[in-house]
Amino acid sequence: MTGSLDHSNAPVQNGEAFQPLSSGKPGAIDTLARLTTAVSGVALAALAALVTADVMMRYLLGEPVAFVHDFVSLYLTPALFFFGFGATLWRREHLAIDLLTGTLPTRLQKLLELFAAVIGLFVFGLLAWASAVRTANSFAANETLNTLIAWPVWASVAIVPIGTGFMVFFCIASFFRCLPDVLKTRKTTAEVSK
Repeated sequence: MTGSLDHSNAPVQNGEAFQPLSSGKPGAIDTLARLTTAVSGVALAALAALVTADVMMRYLLGEPVAFVHDFVSLYLTPALFFFGFGATLWRREHLAIDLLTGTLPTRLQKLLELFAAVIGLFVFGLLAWASAVRTANSFAANETLNTLIAWPVWASVAIVPIGTGFMVFFCIASFFRCLPDVLKTRKTTAEVSK
Protein backbone atom coordinates (compact mmCIF):
# COMPACT_ATOMS: atom_id res chain seq x y z
CA MET A 1 0.00 0.00 0.00
CA THR A 2 1.13 3.50 -0.65
CA GLY A 3 -0.02 6.82 0.64
CA SER A 4 1.39 10.03 -0.74
CA LEU A 5 3.38 9.51 -3.90
CA ASP A 6 6.91 10.83 -3.73
CA HIS A 7 7.87 11.60 -7.32
CA SER A 8 11.54 12.26 -6.57
CA ASN A 9 12.26 8.53 -6.61
CA ALA A 10 9.62 7.63 -9.17
CA PRO A 11 10.01 4.19 -10.69
CA VAL A 12 10.82 3.95 -14.35
CA GLN A 13 8.59 1.57 -16.27
CA ASN A 14 8.94 0.87 -19.95
CA GLY A 15 11.43 3.70 -20.20
CA GLU A 16 8.99 6.28 -18.84
CA ALA A 17 9.13 7.78 -15.36
CA PHE A 18 5.87 8.61 -13.61
CA GLN A 19 5.41 12.36 -14.07
CA PRO A 20 4.55 14.62 -11.15
CA LEU A 21 1.09 16.17 -11.14
CA SER A 22 2.25 19.68 -11.86
CA SER A 23 5.40 21.63 -12.11
CA GLY A 24 5.87 25.29 -11.39
CA LYS A 25 2.95 27.40 -10.27
CA PRO A 26 -0.19 25.62 -9.10
CA GLY A 27 -3.15 25.74 -11.44
CA ALA A 28 -6.77 26.48 -10.61
CA ILE A 29 -7.51 22.84 -9.79
CA ASP A 30 -4.54 22.65 -7.40
CA THR A 31 -5.71 25.87 -5.75
CA LEU A 32 -9.23 24.46 -5.34
CA ALA A 33 -7.74 21.30 -3.85
CA ARG A 34 -5.82 23.41 -1.35
CA LEU A 35 -8.96 25.37 -0.48
CA THR A 36 -11.08 22.27 0.15
CA THR A 37 -8.24 20.74 2.17
CA ALA A 38 -8.08 23.93 4.25
CA VAL A 39 -11.82 23.68 5.00
CA SER A 40 -11.29 20.08 6.06
CA GLY A 41 -8.30 21.10 8.20
CA VAL A 42 -10.25 23.86 9.93
CA ALA A 43 -13.03 21.36 10.67
CA LEU A 44 -10.47 18.96 12.16
CA ALA A 45 -8.88 21.68 14.31
CA ALA A 46 -12.30 22.86 15.55
CA LEU A 47 -13.33 19.28 16.26
CA ALA A 48 -10.18 18.64 18.31
CA ALA A 49 -10.53 21.91 20.23
CA LEU A 50 -14.21 21.39 21.03
CA VAL A 51 -13.82 17.77 22.10
CA THR A 52 -10.83 18.70 24.28
CA ALA A 53 -12.79 21.55 25.90
CA ASP A 54 -15.77 19.25 26.43
CA VAL A 55 -13.65 16.57 28.12
CA MET A 56 -11.89 19.11 30.32
CA MET A 57 -15.17 20.72 31.37
CA ARG A 58 -16.70 17.32 32.05
CA TYR A 59 -13.89 16.05 34.27
CA LEU A 60 -12.72 19.27 35.90
CA LEU A 61 -16.06 20.99 36.53
CA GLY A 62 -18.53 18.15 36.05
CA GLU A 63 -20.36 20.16 33.36
CA PRO A 64 -19.81 19.18 29.72
CA VAL A 65 -20.31 21.75 26.96
CA ALA A 66 -23.91 21.11 25.93
CA PHE A 67 -23.66 21.61 22.16
CA VAL A 68 -20.36 19.87 21.40
CA HIS A 69 -21.61 16.38 20.58
CA ASP A 70 -24.30 17.62 18.19
CA PHE A 71 -22.07 20.21 16.51
CA VAL A 72 -19.21 17.75 16.04
CA SER A 73 -21.39 14.95 14.67
CA LEU A 74 -23.66 17.12 12.52
CA TYR A 75 -21.25 19.66 11.04
CA LEU A 76 -17.56 19.11 11.73
CA THR A 77 -17.24 15.39 11.02
CA PRO A 78 -19.08 15.57 7.66
CA ALA A 79 -17.08 18.69 6.68
CA LEU A 80 -13.83 16.96 7.62
CA PHE A 81 -14.67 13.98 5.43
CA PHE A 82 -16.55 15.41 2.46
CA PHE A 83 -14.24 18.38 1.88
CA GLY A 84 -11.10 16.27 2.21
CA PHE A 85 -11.62 13.33 -0.08
CA GLY A 86 -11.84 15.10 -3.46
CA ALA A 87 -8.50 16.86 -3.07
CA THR A 88 -6.96 13.60 -1.85
CA LEU A 89 -8.02 11.92 -5.09
CA TRP A 90 -6.71 14.80 -7.20
CA ARG A 91 -3.28 14.78 -5.53
CA ARG A 92 -3.14 10.96 -5.57
CA GLU A 93 -2.64 10.88 -1.82
CA HIS A 94 -5.23 8.20 -1.12
CA LEU A 95 -4.23 4.73 -0.06
CA ALA A 96 -3.66 2.48 -3.02
CA ILE A 97 -2.71 -1.16 -3.26
CA ASP A 98 -0.07 -1.07 -5.94
CA LEU A 99 1.27 -4.61 -5.71
CA LEU A 100 -0.20 -5.42 -9.11
CA THR A 101 -0.68 -2.01 -10.72
CA GLY A 102 2.91 -0.95 -10.03
CA THR A 103 4.13 -3.66 -12.37
CA LEU A 104 1.87 -2.61 -15.24
CA PRO A 105 3.01 -0.35 -18.10
CA THR A 106 2.47 3.36 -17.47
CA ARG A 107 -0.19 3.63 -20.17
CA LEU A 108 -2.23 0.79 -18.61
CA GLN A 109 -1.85 2.42 -15.18
CA LYS A 110 -3.29 5.62 -16.65
CA LEU A 111 -6.13 3.65 -18.25
CA LEU A 112 -7.00 2.14 -14.86
CA GLU A 113 -6.87 5.60 -13.27
CA LEU A 114 -9.17 6.90 -16.01
CA PHE A 115 -11.58 4.00 -15.38
CA ALA A 116 -11.55 4.73 -11.64
CA ALA A 117 -12.38 8.38 -12.37
CA VAL A 118 -15.38 7.31 -14.48
CA ILE A 119 -16.64 5.02 -11.70
CA GLY A 120 -16.09 7.78 -9.12
CA LEU A 121 -17.93 10.26 -11.33
CA PHE A 122 -20.93 7.94 -11.54
CA VAL A 123 -21.05 7.02 -7.83
CA PHE A 124 -20.39 10.50 -6.47
CA GLY A 125 -22.62 12.10 -9.09
CA LEU A 126 -25.53 9.98 -7.83
CA LEU A 127 -24.66 10.81 -4.22
CA ALA A 128 -24.45 14.54 -4.98
CA TRP A 129 -27.81 14.50 -6.75
CA ALA A 130 -29.62 12.47 -4.05
CA SER A 131 -28.16 14.52 -1.21
CA ALA A 132 -29.01 17.79 -2.97
CA VAL A 133 -32.63 16.65 -3.21
CA ARG A 134 -32.56 15.70 0.49
CA THR A 135 -31.10 19.11 1.38
CA ALA A 136 -33.75 20.96 -0.63
CA ASN A 137 -36.54 18.96 1.02
CA SER A 138 -35.09 19.58 4.49
CA PHE A 139 -34.80 23.30 3.80
CA ALA A 140 -38.36 23.51 2.44
CA ALA A 141 -39.71 21.69 5.51
CA ASN A 142 -37.59 23.84 7.86
CA GLU A 143 -36.47 20.70 9.70
CA THR A 144 -34.72 21.10 13.03
CA LEU A 145 -33.39 18.61 15.54
CA ASN A 146 -35.28 18.05 18.76
CA THR A 147 -32.27 18.68 20.98
CA LEU A 148 -31.15 21.34 23.46
CA ILE A 149 -30.31 23.58 20.48
CA ALA A 150 -32.69 23.35 17.53
CA TRP A 151 -29.99 22.77 14.90
CA PRO A 152 -31.24 23.17 11.32
CA VAL A 153 -31.03 19.80 9.61
CA TRP A 154 -30.58 21.24 6.11
CA ALA A 155 -27.32 22.99 7.07
CA SER A 156 -25.81 19.68 8.12
CA VAL A 157 -27.19 17.75 5.16
CA ALA A 158 -25.97 20.45 2.72
CA ILE A 159 -22.35 19.52 3.48
CA VAL A 160 -22.82 16.24 1.59
CA PRO A 161 -23.84 17.60 -1.84
CA ILE A 162 -21.27 20.40 -1.62
CA GLY A 163 -18.45 18.00 -0.72
CA THR A 164 -19.49 15.37 -3.25
CA GLY A 165 -19.88 18.13 -5.85
CA PHE A 166 -16.19 18.89 -5.36
CA MET A 167 -15.46 15.17 -5.63
CA VAL A 168 -17.34 15.01 -8.94
CA PHE A 169 -15.30 17.96 -10.19
CA PHE A 170 -12.02 16.29 -9.16
CA CYS A 171 -13.11 13.03 -10.85
CA ILE A 172 -13.73 14.95 -14.08
CA ALA A 173 -10.36 16.70 -13.74
CA SER A 174 -8.61 13.36 -13.09
CA PHE A 175 -10.31 11.88 -16.16
CA PHE A 176 -9.00 14.67 -18.40
CA ARG A 177 -5.58 14.51 -16.75
CA CYS A 178 -5.24 10.83 -17.70
CA LEU A 179 -6.92 10.98 -21.10
CA PRO A 180 -3.94 12.33 -23.12
CA ASP A 181 -1.65 9.59 -21.76
CA VAL A 182 -4.19 6.90 -22.62
CA LEU A 183 -4.83 8.25 -26.13
CA LYS A 184 -1.26 8.98 -27.14
CA THR A 185 0.21 6.62 -29.67
CA ARG A 186 3.64 5.16 -29.30
CA LYS A 187 6.25 6.53 -31.66
CA THR A 188 7.61 3.95 -34.02
CA THR A 189 11.33 3.23 -33.99
CA ALA A 190 11.64 4.90 -37.41
CA GLU A 191 10.16 8.16 -36.02
CA VAL A 192 12.41 8.03 -32.95
CA SER A 193 15.58 7.57 -35.07
CA LYS A 194 14.85 10.66 -37.21
